[in-house]
Amino acid sequence: MAYLAGVKKEDLRSLCEDLGLTVTSKMSVIDIRDLIINDTNNDGEFTREHLKSIIQNRKSDYEQRMKEIESERAFELEKLRLSQSQQSAIARGLSVEKPTIVRSKKHENTISSRKQQFSRKTIPKVNNRDYAPRQQEDRPPVRCYGCGTPGFIREKCPNYTTEPKAESSRFEYLEASSCFVTTAPVSTVYLRVNGIFGKACADSGPSHSISGETLYTLLKDEGAKFRNGTMCISLADGQR
Repeated sequence: MAYLAGVKKEDLRSLCEDLGLTVTSKMSVIDIRDLIINDTNNDGEFTREHLKSIIQNRKSDYEQRMKEIESERAFELEKLRLSQSQQSAIARGLSVEKPTIVRSKKHENTISSRKQQFSRKTIPKVNNRDYAPRQQEDRPPVRCYGCGTPGFIREKCPNYTTEPKAESSRFEYLEASSCFVTTAPVSTVYLRVNGIFGKACADSGPSHSISGETLYTLLKDEGAKFRNGTMCISLADGQR
C-alpha cells in the first residue's frame, strides 16, 4: 500500500481510530502502518479515500488557523499604530484653538446696564432677640449606659468596671510532616498533645496555624517521636 508512505503519524492515528484499530502511545509510524496493512477488514480503496479526506481536513484546519493568527496580528499592529499616533500627537502638544469672542462697545454697555439692574440689594440686619433659637429644656439626664449611674458616661463612671479581655493565643507555622495523619483523603487533622485531644481543619491558605516550632521542640525534648506522613488537603474548588 504505497499510499501510506510519507503520511504523518497523526493522520495514521486518526485513520486507525476511524477503522476501530487500537493504537498505543509507544507505537511508531512503521508499527501503525503495519497495523493498518495487516487488518483483515481493510478495504484498500476505502482506506485510501478516507486517508485523503483526513489529510485534507487537517490542512484546511491548519490554513484556517493561520488566517485567524494573521488577522489577530494585523489587528494588534493596527491598534499599536493608532496608540503610537495618539501618543506622538500628545507629545507635540497639539491643541484645539478656542474661539475668540469679539465684544463691541454697545455689547459692553448692555452687559453693564443688566448688571446694575439685577444687582443684589442689601438687606438690613434685624437685631431682635425673639429670633434667637430656643434651647431644648426637655433633654434626658446623662446616665452611664453600662450600670445606669446618673451624671456620668460609661468611660468616666466610677461604678462601672470593664470585663477583662481574654488574651488571644499566638500560633505559628505547622508542617504537615510534624504530625501523624491517616492515608484517608480527609481535610481534618486530629491531634493529641500531652493528653489533650483536638482537631483542626487543614487549609491551603490559613491565617492561623495550630502549632509551631516551639511546640515541636518541647515535645521532642520530652521524648515524643515524630514521623513524616502524607496529608490530603481539599481546596475551595473541590480539588484534593
